[in-house]
Amino acid sequence: MKFSLAPEIYTDKYDESLQFYQDVLGFSLKASPAGFQSMEGFAVLVHPHNPACELYLCVAESPFVDPVFHPAYSGKGLIFQVEVDDVDRLYKQATQHKTPVVLGMTEDPGNGRHFAMKDPNGIIIDIVEFKNGRND
Repeated sequence: MKFSLAPEIYTDKYDESLQFYQDVLGFSLKASPAGFQSMEGFAVLVHPHNPACELYLCVAESPFVDPVFHPAYSGKGLIFQVEVDDVDRLYKQATQHKTPVVLGMTEDPGNGRHFAMKDPNGIIIDIVEFKNGRND
């Protein structure tokens, strides 16, 4: 059984979100399937270090999706945890881009070394580096 997960963020801050995910977290625009080029306000982002890691951005109230998907994210109740191999580099990159850091660099037994920031939509992104990789 195939199972993949690609978060899709509906946002009133499309341009800021696109820039944030590219500049701060290093995502790039994926070559869009036929027809997507004409869908202004929709982007498929992929991370170059893990091509299976995709993120979709879409303008709120988009005319090309079902109305059930229309509302913009309201800014509460969602956290993305991102495991990296150099949390200090990402922290420096986030602060250089003046990204709101909501939890400074810390280390704890359950979450390794990490910090948390907010994207333009208010989504908290917890950037984590585990000493020996994730404890599976």
